[in-house]
Parts: sequence; C-alpha cells; structure tokens
Amino acid sequence: MQLLFIASISALSFGALATCLIARFLSDEDVLKGARDGRYAYLSEDDQS
Repeated sequence: MQLLFIASISALSFGALATCLIARFLSDEDVLKGARDGRYAYLSEDDQS
C-alpha cells in the first residue's frame, strides 16, 4: 500500500515538473503558432463579454 502511495505521488510530481519545464522552455513563436492554428481553445480571441 505504501508503494502505491509513493508511486502515485511520484507520478503526479513528475507530471507537474514536466508541465512546468515545457511551459518554461517552449518558445514564444511556437506558442503563437499554436494559438493561430487553433490548438488552444480561444487563446487567440479577445474577450467580448
């Protein structure tokens, strides 16, 4: 049971670390290209509320 708990915490931590590293090292050009191509929902549109 302890091994399962440690493995789940490790997997969660690894996922969070990977997400932070991707966000930090991804170039602005790639982010803008993804926004223009519609890969990220509504990031390229202004709020019109």
